[in-house]
Amino acid sequence: MAYLSAPLAVMALNCRGLNVPERRTHLLRELRKKRISIAMLQETHFLEGSAPKLRNRQYPNTFFSNHPTTLKAGVAITLAAELDFKELDKVTDKLGRYLFLKGTIADRMYTLASIYVPNKNQARFLWRTINKLSGFSEGTLIVGGDLNTSLDPQMDTSMGHCYIPMSSIHSIRRFVATEEGHNRPRYMVGSRSGYSGTGIATVQTGNMDLASERILATGPRGGKRNCTSS
Repeated sequence: MAYLSAPLAVMALNCRGLNVPERRTHLLRELRKKRISIAMLQETHFLEGSAPKLRNRQYPNTFFSNHPTTLKAGVAITLAAELDFKELDKVTDKLGRYLFLKGTIADRMYTLASIYVPNKNQARFLWRTINKLSGFSEGTLIVGGDLNTSLDPQMDTSMGHCYIPMSSIHSIRRFVATEEGHNRPRYMVGSRSGYSGTGIATVQTGNMDLASERILATGPRGGKRNCTSS
């Protein structure tokens, strides 16, 4: 049976647009430099059916979910060639807010989700999207995205507060806590707005079955944490 000899390095990145060729080239160069296995991208700003090439020899596969009429929103998932990912199914959002991708890596089932939460009604959008994802996902679930929400305004904002109602923040916190209670492996990594604002996490797989779940990073702060399961 095939297995991964190294951890999966997962990045979530709000790109603020990738229509300029130099930005796409720089992104792919940075993914290689950081040895990223899976990149969850938000705000790609491509139109449905006309996304430019986002691939090279090291990252030959990128999957998109784009807005049909305007250059806004848009999400993508870019995969390293070494994963030998075999796609089985995918779900896209008509407004380019989420992308669900299901397939195998080293003979194991994975579901990958890139999510870009709008800046209004965040909790409602997130709950609806996760409900859809729950009915789609199989195997290990890895979620990456920009929540457009500060989960801890006192720490995450310069003013110590934000415009988002605390009821919405508490609802999203409950979502994160609920995800921690699931039995099957689930991982989350969140990005913050800005091209250089990222969340990076490693998922240790090896040749053992994943047996536990960790929340890696959520919200706009990003950061880096490690997760090892065996």
